[in-house]
Amino acid sequence: MNRITNYFFPNKTKEKTFKKTIPLSQRIALQHKLFDSNPDRIPVILETFDRTLHVTKNKYLVPVEMTFNQFVNTTRFLHIKDSDEVPITASDAIFFYLHGAVMPPGSMLMAQVYEKYSDPEDHLLYLVVCRENTFGSI
Repeated sequence: MNRITNYFFPNKTKEKTFKKTIPLSQRIALQHKLFDSNPDRIPVILETFDRTLHVTKNKYLVPVEMTFNQFVNTTRFLHIKDSDEVPITASDAIFFYLHGAVMPPGSMLMAQVYEKYSDPEDHLLYLVVCRENTFGSI
């Protein structure tokens, strides 16, 4: 983890992430398998930052022509839930980050996001989702 990631996500280093639990050789084999069977799809790994969110599905094969906003909206309402397994609402502020601090433009195609931000070791795209209290707490 780099310095920016540790600044924005100080507790993330303590969490078990996909990269820490799966060895590099298995991640590379997974990437080759996914690209061989689905050349028009992008492999995305979605992880949560805090424990107030739960992701029901963390591995995705995303069409290359899908925009980043379409991916966010699809996963937000289908696969991200509260820690109590309650689906999140439209008023919950959820943010998707790449490399710990980068939030690409919503109109950017997932193919462009993949080319620019995929992991250089295993060629998978890692996204971190976190909740933010933007309107204060009640």
